[in-house]
This record gives sequence, C-alpha cells and structure tokens, in this order.
Amino acid sequence: MPELMISGPTGRLEARFSPGINRNAPVALVLHPHPLHGGTMNNRVSYALYQTFVERGFAVLRFNFRGVGRSQGTYDRGEGELADAAAALDWLESTNPDASASWIAGFSFGAWIGMQLLMRRPEVAGFISVSPPANMFDFSFLAPCPVSGLMVQGTADEIVPVAAVTKLVAKLSVQRDISVKYSTIEGASHFFTDHIDQMTKVVGDYVDGSNAFEIKREPVRLRGQPAPMTPPSEIPKISKKLAENKKLAVVSSAAGSRQIDEDSDEPAEESRKPMVKSLSTVTRPAKASEETPASKNKEPAKKSKPETKPEVKSEVKSGVKPAAKTSKPKDKEKSKKPAEAVTEKLTFSKLRSRFFGASN
Repeated sequence: MPELMISGPTGRLEARFSPGINRNAPVALVLHPHPLHGGTMNNRVSYALYQTFVERGFAVLRFNFRGVGRSQGTYDRGEGELADAAAALDWLESTNPDASASWIAGFSFGAWIGMQLLMRRPEVAGFISVSPPANMFDFSFLAPCPVSGLMVQGTADEIVPVAAVTKLVAKLSVQRDISVKYSTIEGASHFFTDHIDQMTKVVGDYVDGSNAFEIKREPVRLRGQPAPMTPPSEIPKISKKLAENKKLAVVSSAAGSRQIDEDSDEPAEESRKPMVKSLSTVTRPAKASEETPASKNKEPAKKSKPETKPEVKSEVKSGVKPAAKTSKPKDKEKSKKPAEAVTEKLTFSKLRSRFFGASN
C-alpha cells in the first residue's frame, strides 16, 4: 500500500490507494472523522471501511483532509474539506475511467461531507454513512436524496444520539425511488470500540446485496479531458440510423406539402406562384395643385361655359382640293352637350359654298 500524494484545491493531499480487481471494478472513496478531534485516514472505523471495500475487489481511496498528516492547508469548517473530497473523487475516477460504479463511505464528520458530495455528483451509485452527526450538522440539503444507501448507528453512542439519526432516516425513507437501510448495533459507542467486526459485517452484507459490480454508471468526462471516440464497429450502425432518419424527414416533409395542397382551395401549382401586385392598381397620389377627373366632374354646372365648334377655314391654292380634316371622337360628356350650345349649324351645302363658291 504505497504512499500517494494527489493534487488538492490548496495543495497536496496525502492518500492511500488500492487498485480494483479488474478494470471495470467499482470505486469507493472513504472519508475520515473531524480533523479537529483527531480524525485521520488511519482512524479504526475509516480503515475498517477501507478494508471492507478492498476485500470485495473495489478500487478504494482514503486520504487526509487539508491540515491533517502530510496534507497541505488548514481546516476550513467543512467547505474546504468538501472541495478536498471532490478533488479526491476526480482523481479516483480519472484513474479508473471504466469503473462500473462509484461509492462514498464516511464516518462521523466524513459521513456529513460524503452526503454533501453525492448531492453534487450524479455518478455516485451508493453510500455508507456510519454515525452521521445529525445533531451537530444540518442535513436538510438531502431533499431529495438522489441514491440509496446504508446508515449505521450504535445504540450507546455518546456523541450522536440514536434519536437524531432515527429522525434523519425517517425523513429520507418517505422519498420515492430510493431506499435507505438503517442498522443499529446494540451497545456500540460512537467509535465502535468493541464492535468493529459487527459494523464491518453489516456494511459488507449491504455491499454484497447491492450488486455493485452489475451497476453501470454513466461515464464522467473531467474538465479538459477529450470526449470518448466512437468504436469503429459502431460507425456502420450510426451511419445507417442517420440515413433512416434523413429518409424519414424527407417523407414527412413531402407529406406535409401534400397536406397543404389538399387544404387549399386553389390548385397546387397556382398556390406556389408568387403573389405579385399588379402595377395597374398602383396609383400615384395627386398633388394639391393638380386636379383629378373626379374633382372636375364635381364642379357645378353654372361655372361650365358652352363650347363652340371652331369654324373650318381653308384656302384654295392653285385649285387643289385640300384633304378633309378628321376630328377625333370627343368625350362622352362633350357629345352629350345640348344643341343650344352650338352657335351655328353647318350643313353640307354651306360647306360646299364656302370651299368652292356658288354653283353655276
């Protein structure tokens, strides 16, 4: 069991690591009791938890919080210790990327830190909490508790009353989709002085019954770590699936366009033609100084003066008959003028006498 130093938020963290039985073996992180009250990774209960997971083929890591042993830093009232635990779990999972599951086990203060950590790490599949200090620290953050686990408490605990842990377990047990097993050891103190074997048997039986090696957790990609590559054997399957999805999308699009044509009253081809506004309907707004035909028609009849047809004047030059002038048809309104408005009525005989003189 070689000594190990891992990188922590404030410096190096002293640790001990035992590799798993195979590359897919689950991993377990063990957290020790309160640093200010003599808690270290070599505590009897912490070491017993460590050995329980080692015997079952787990890849197990235990370490000293900041300021304990050879770990750098100072005690930080639980906030820094939670960061230390997160860094240790990162190292454990990066060292065992194919692990089937992740577990967290903690004793006393370490149990409180471990429960906070599993709330922030969705890949955690189970937990072990031994003598959780429910009377000293706030556990209300477990709302809801994301995974199932085990809580162990001694009935003769002189630091954490049994009633406080029982109340916490009752609160967690009403939540759906999880199961929190609660085991009490008769006559055991807070440090399980004469009951270590009983405690480890309870924990071992729970882990054996959880089928930890059959749990498949989602792979966790750490910050800066490249995404896993697709196996070559899976590429044809993925390509085939993408082609099927593309074909389905084309069929759905065609069906949608046919549905639009059926719902429309106009033919499909006409409905697809762009709607162009006719230029004949576009009118230029008239200026204030201009008069429109409508405004001329609205003028009163008193102001209109009768129009007289101009007299036709022509000169005969060198006896050549001039060509008759053709007049354009006048507006309907002018053609409807009364006969009284014409000052002189020109007949054919008068016109002949004017152009050719009196007949002999």
